[in-house]
Order: sequence, then C-alpha cells, then structure tokens
Amino acid sequence: MNGSSHGCASSLQDDAEVGADAGSTDLEGYHLNDALADRCREDASQMDGEQEGTTGNICSDSFDAQGFLDEMCRRNASFCSALALIPRDGCEDPLPLTVSPAGQSITSEAVEAVNTAFFAGEEKSTIEAAGRFLHAEGCIEEEGHFVAEFKSTSDSEASGGAFAEGTRRAVFLLFYDGTMDRAKALQLIKGLQDYLVEETGV
Repeated sequence: MNGSSHGCASSLQDDAEVGADAGSTDLEGYHLNDALADRCREDASQMDGEQEGTTGNICSDSFDAQGFLDEMCRRNASFCSALALIPRDGCEDPLPLTVSPAGQSITSEAVEAVNTAFFAGEEKSTIEAAGRFLHAEGCIEEEGHFVAEFKSTSDSEASGGAFAEGTRRAVFLLFYDGTMDRAKALQLIKGLQDYLVEETGV
C-alpha cells in the first residue's frame, strides 16, 4: 500500500480528461472542480505561514472528508457509485470512517479486511461494504500505484466491484456498478489518490 506522492493525473480544471489506459479512451467525467482546488490551495498557503518546515499540504484537521467525497461522487457519477475513506492500520492519527453517499454502511470487519488486502499471504475474505458483498481478488501495481481489487460475489448486472488504495492516513475506496467501465473506475481512483496525497496530505 503506497501512501507516497505520485505525479498528478489531472490539471484540476473542469475540463480535464484522463485516459482509462495510456493513449486510449478519455475519461471525460474525471475532474476536480476549480472551487474545491482553490480552497485546498488557500488552506495550504495559510498552513505555510503558521508552521515552519511545512510540506505545503493542507493540515489534516482542515480537510473536509465528507465534502470531498460527496463532490467527487456527484461529479463522477458515471464512473463510481460510492466512495469511502476508512482508517488506515498502523497510522498514528487515522482518518475516521467517511462514506458517500452518506448512510452507506461499511462494517468494522470490512475495514480490517480492506487493510489486510494489500499484503501477500493474508487470507482473501469476502467483505460487506456499501450494500455489496465483495471478494478480494489481489492487487494491481502500475504507474506508481498499488491498488487492491474487490469483485462482487453476485452475478447480477449491477454487481460491479471496488478498488482500494492507501493514502497517508486512510485507505481510499471506490465502488463501481456492473454497468460502469472497470478500467475508468481504476483510473479514477488513481487520479483521486494522487490528489489526496499531493494536495491535502491526507
């Protein structure tokens, strides 16, 4: 689980487009809105003046996890059905569990299983999260990212799956339905993870 900074996948403009894989389909809906990006930069600038030796990232206490997830869910509804930040094991100050849409349930057993899904040799269990039953399928390592993949245990068309990737203080989860493009969902979580690590320090 790699929580280090990666190269930004987006210019943070409303019309930013990211390929689902290198040199192929454009991910037209992937973007971070200008207001959110501006707010993040303002917070980072204020932190620079208050703390010596700051990295320029937003203080974690000022990060609006629910607002961020809600906004990204709304703007990328074609590529994900739910987003979550879950506490990262081994972190001294992990983020609290936050899910969008609000009210979706992720069990404590699922939180533990997602955290262990990144490690070889750990039992790959079935988890219950955001109204889905998902089985850990292994990890994808590409473009500087290390992403755990989960697939639905259901055969229904709307089953889909999920991807998870670590940040400094959380594990970021993206859920997609069976009618959505898996490759675009994977590209989306990598781009948003880049943003969380580089712009917020979360």
